[in-house]
Amino acid sequence: MKRSAYVLRPGESEPPRGMKQAMAAANGVTDRLIANMEPGRPGHQVWDMTMAELTEDGYEIAYAMGNPAGPTTPEVGIYCHSVGTSVHDIGARTSEDNPHAFGDRVRYPLALDNWYSIEHHTTTPIREWDYRTLLRQYGGGRDPRQAWHRVLRAAPDRVATDSI
Repeated sequence: MKRSAYVLRPGESEPPRGMKQAMAAANGVTDRLIANMEPGRPGHQVWDMTMAELTEDGYEIAYAMGNPAGPTTPEVGIYCHSVGTSVHDIGARTSEDNPHAFGDRVRYPLALDNWYSIEHHTTTPIREWDYRTLLRQYGGGRDPRQAWHRVLRAAPDRVATDSI
């Protein structure tokens, strides 16, 4: 599991405001992604829905075989997968519908009561540093113990989620 940390520079008592905003932005991407994960929904539809929401917020989409956005442009890339006995299982994958990069697994539906990795990168401009930072998230974002996400059905009209 990967973690992001900021080491205070000499004279700092807390991270710069831009770094705090970048971490909040990355956590927001995680929250939106998890909210769109429902049993029966194909992985590429989860990706499409999440990316549509994020482009409305001004993010550029990072495609698997595309070029990165400019240094002052917020960018996000999402690439989740089912979790099995050898980490990358043969189930659904949440990413763009690109068979050359991901095969047909992005067209598989998310299965009820299965575990999925929560992986994305969120690139946010940090004005104090005159360049951008890349925060790559593994896990549920706010709680560092949340490495995986399980899709559960709570009632016919809503979905509950569980993370560890």
